[in-house]
Amino acid sequence: MGKKSVSVTGLKKPTRDLEDLKWLVKSRSQNQASSVELYKLFQIHKEIFVDHKIFRNTAQSLLGVNFSLWRAVFLTDIDRQQGMMMADAEIFLKNLIENNTIAYQQDKNANYWTFRFYLNNARTTLKGLKRYTEEYKIVRYLPDEDRGMNAQDWWSVHQNALDSAIVNFEKALLKEEEEEDKVDDEDVEEDGGED
Repeated sequence: MGKKSVSVTGLKKPTRDLEDLKWLVKSRSQNQASSVELYKLFQIHKEIFVDHKIFRNTAQSLLGVNFSLWRAVFLTDIDRQQGMMMADAEIFLKNLIENNTIAYQQDKNANYWTFRFYLNNARTTLKGLKRYTEEYKIVRYLPDEDRGMNAQDWWSVHQNALDSAIVNFEKALLKEEEEEDKVDDEDVEEDGGED
């Protein structure tokens, strides 16, 4: 991929080439589609979230994963170098202390650290959901970390896990609603029909 580099605090960071930009647009679109699917579930299943703590917490956790991946996708123009991550951690921390604010540009300037932060947040949340929702099989698979994977591939693995979790979550919600409808129908039959 013939990447060029730009110097930041004496260390060289790669800049995006045309293939990277194409990947970024495609991946951002994938994440936005996930946002829409998740929003649809928020809209359609409002009632079940009121009464069902596991589903309510799952919805909020999936939103957290979605946001973390939305933020991380813009920060994938990195090589996995520990030295850059520590340098960027220092840049990020200094900015936090000096300016008391973090916006996109600060994330971008410290992207070796911030990419890892957002991706770790997504991964940790997915791992927790896998255990928390085991009964419903919302998160079925999350691969072990592969240090040989580049940032784009590592992001894609987690985005695909999110997409799968949203599909599985919708199935679980529909199944739960079917079961609640059955119980309601049985209650009506026991009462001798509706009034």
